[in-house]
Amino acid sequence: MIMLTTFTFTLDDSEAVRAGLRLLRPEYALDDYMVQGHLTIFTVRIIFAILAMTLPIGPTMVAIFVIRRAFSSGVLIVVNFASVYSVG
Repeated sequence: MIMLTTFTFTLDDSEAVRAGLRLLRPEYALDDYMVQGHLTIFTVRIIFAILAMTLPIGPTMVAIFVIRRAFSSGVLIVVNFASVYSVG
């Protein structure tokens, strides 16, 4: 809920975003479309919204990197079932 609230209230005015897109991409036909977004991500409220969305996943990302490192360095023992259960 916090993420939705922070992201919703950080949107810039649609006409300002449309004007910014016209400057950046004049070949786009934006007249028939609804436009939302941010003119810049370097404001406090937008940085807060980005952090509110990315920080909760941080511990999971660290755990994934640690487990990947353990697998690649050979710390975890992987059993070769073909040699254990070979016939003959």
